[in-house]
Amino acid sequence: MGTALSSGLAIVGAIIADSYWGRFNAVAYGTIFTFIGMVILWLTSMIPQLTTLACSHFQHVCNGPTAFQLAVLFTSFAFTSIGAGFVRPCSIMFGADQLEQKGNPENKKIVESYFNWYYASTGIATMIAVTVIIYIQDRFGWQIGFGIPVILMVLSVSTFLIGSPLYIKVKTDKENLLLGLFQAGVAAFRKRKRVFH
Repeated sequence: MGTALSSGLAIVGAIIADSYWGRFNAVAYGTIFTFIGMVILWLTSMIPQLTTLACSHFQHVCNGPTAFQLAVLFTSFAFTSIGAGFVRPCSIMFGADQLEQKGNPENKKIVESYFNWYYASTGIATMIAVTVIIYIQDRFGWQIGFGIPVILMVLSVSTFLIGSPLYIKVKTDKENLLLGLFQAGVAAFRKRKRVFH
């Protein structure tokens, strides 16, 4: 559910970034939202009132989560998904903005290399997340398994925001993409019966 929501919100995040906020603000707000979601998720493993009771091997029926516990859990997923909806579509282009040098004949190679490294590092990070972090969660518990990504996110958000004066921030067009799409659809609908010679 979280992945589907994050992927769907990426379209919304891209439109808001391109029409209103700009890529830097979208990535900044997205990382903060993701951080808040990760902290809430980590708290569900730390605070006993937010955690369901563990089932023993001898129990056939386990107590499920309360409505409040589910609400807190889904709130963490919502924050994380909203954050990912801004970070995913904007971070790659924000990084490319930092490298773009219009007068440099090597610019195309530099940007192509950046895209290759971006996707390679994303793949490596995913591989680490589904192996090392899950191993830590199984071996040392959810508190540490969720705590490590929270610590890494603190470092990530801090580094990103501290470096903000050094970034190249491309201005938005201030043109509403949805309005333009709607206008194009209306124009196409009106011209649908015209015969072209």
